Amino acid sequence: MKGSTAPKVFLTFAIVFILFAAVTALISILGKPPPALLSINKIDYAVSPTIKVFAEGEHLIASTSAGTRVLTVSTDKAVNELIKNQAASKVNAIMLVEIDGIPAYEISALKSHRLVGIIPITLPIKINFSPETGEILRRDQSRLANIIDLISF
Repeated sequence: MKGSTAPKVFLTFAIVFILFAAVTALISILGKPPPALLSINKIDYAVSPTIKVFAEGEHLIASTSAGTRVLTVSTDKAVNELIKNQAASKVNAIMLVEIDGIPAYEISALKSHRLVGIIPITLPIKINFSPETGEILRRDQSRLANIIDLISF
């Protein structure tokens, strides 16, 4: 016998073990499995593990715990709508998530303010946007951001 297969088996086992440990560590750090990355019609989507998504023509079909939904609003349209309505000034990340069985784009963004019309301030905001209707479902921002919203113009 010229070579033993034992080193190859050991190496394969070691690689699988290291990958398993890395994924387990990532899940424990994040508290949930990482999102899947999906590219449909030249648009990249980060998709929550609880949603199954597939393309049908120009639209996405999302299968959630509450059933199947047609997503008519793309991420590009969602971002353009938020910036046009001044709900956000810069988008950092978008992920398709499920909220109470309803698909939603969870958009992490920055919103620019002018404190008393003079001092520029940029604060983070998280917006849940409906990919079915194109409406904002919920905005999450800090209490400080809520106060600055009141005194900014």
